[in-house]
Amino acid sequence: MENVKGDTLASRWPSLTRAQKTAIVAKLRFIFEELQLIPSPGYFRTLGKRHLFDGMFWISEEAPSINGKFENEDALNEAMAQKYIYDSRPTFKADFHRQFLPHGFKGHPARIYPWRLSA
Repeated sequence: MENVKGDTLASRWPSLTRAQKTAIVAKLRFIFEELQLIPSPGYFRTLGKRHLFDGMFWISEEAPSINGKFENEDALNEAMAQKYIYDSRPTFKADFHRQFLPHGFKGHPARIYPWRLSA
């Protein structure tokens, strides 16, 4: 991905016609459906095997236990608890995450999961 100069879709959206919005949503839906066909890379990490940049995992340096390449969901779940502690948040909440995240985040292959769009 790259940053392209110009207006954002969010800033232009109010001025678009219904037909233009429908066409954009159709194009984005096609793109996201194609992304879902990309096979699992076998790890949880950004494309190019760089550490995760999402705010949930972001720290100023590379730290594999928090934002590194995660081979499985257990490592990803532990990273969320570690990040909580790294941010000087209460350890009891990190313990809560360790106990309950594995119940919600399990059984998912490592792949791109774009959100669903509705027209």
